[in-house]
Amino acid sequence: MAAPMGQHLLYHKYPIQVV
Repeated sequence: MAAPMGQHLLYHKYPIQVV
């Protein structure tokens, strides 16, 4: 869960690091 806030909001369904 080391993704940016913006990415986290978009990919809050996936508890993974989205690039």
